[in-house]
Amino acid sequence: MLSALKTLNLEKLWVIYPGNTKYYIHEKIEVLPLKEIPSNWEY
Repeated sequence: MLSALKTLNLEKLWVIYPGNTKYYIHEKIEVLPLKEIPSNWEY
């Protein structure tokens, strides 16, 4: 994921998963539970 941030020159990366806890694995990589993603998510 860090390679993707650098190679693609991304400001932020989100990982969506079926769990319940929201957390960061890096200052620019946030892990979000699927249930917290609204159908009209604006980033």
